[in-house]
Amino acid sequence: ETIRSHGYAPIGKPCIDSYNWQGKKRTNVIGALYEKMLFALDYFKHNINSSIFYNWCKQTLIPSLKTKCVIVMDNARFHKSKRIQKLLNMHGHRILWLPPYSPDLNPERG
Repeated sequence: ETIRSHGYAPIGKPCIDSYNWQGKKRTNVIGALYEKMLFALDYFKHNINSSIFYNWCKQTLIPSLKTKCVIVMDNARFHKSKRIQKLLNMHGHRILWLPPYSPDLNPERG
């Protein structure tokens, strides 16, 4: 494996984050995908649960969305929290659930 010396950023914008991918500790990433563009990325050195995901939705995802959206999610346990569903619905967003066991429909895994 090689160390990444560059990252992706919108045209005209600097890459504002760096991370040592060679580190031995596990890192989890939460992000959103819109028209093949990743945004609202956050990195965590611990496992993700519904509380962490709720806070990410509230503090990072929702402020990043310009309009009401249909948010497509897989069936990860922490996605299924009623509290998260209420939060997204309260801000005018709808959730579309991917069918179970369908990684071919999940663009983040494809």
